Amino acid sequence: MAPGEFIFLLDRSGSMDGSSIKKAVEALTLFLQSLPSGSFFNVVSFGSGFNHLFPKAVEYSKENLENAISKCSNYTGDMGGTNLLSPIQNVLSANLATTSLPRHVFVLTDGEIEDPKATCQYISGFSHNTRVHTFGFGSGVDRYLVKEMAKNGKGKCFILSDISS
Repeated sequence: MAPGEFIFLLDRSGSMDGSSIKKAVEALTLFLQSLPSGSFFNVVSFGSGFNHLFPKAVEYSKENLENAISKCSNYTGDMGGTNLLSPIQNVLSANLATTSLPRHVFVLTDGEIEDPKATCQYISGFSHNTRVHTFGFGSGVDRYLVKEMAKNGKGKCFILSDISS
């Protein structure tokens, strides 16, 4: 994998609580550990609101990786509803960490979000400079929405609903 700017949007809404958030955090940890050197990354968790792990994307280093994994390991589905549009707008409209690297956004969610149509439309407006990849978690994952977000973002979609605990 080539270096890039990797932004992970992690759904921490109430519908993700339990095994879905556990599996999403496990996947996030593996993703973070697999990033190539020379990359930048950040984690944005969302529910009714959203929070950045770091104020802006940070360079991939052992210290930043360990800090991210430590903080993310305690995440639960405790952020209320599921407003993905606001964090998507925030992330996609932000300046790139460096213009020499491509940006990839990874959305880890069960797909039960507010305003799915507007979210997909917004994603498509940035497909020229950002790839949006989606990972659907849980037995009730909204497969159509997770696929549409990836399609609009010219990215890949993965459904992980059949993973046992």
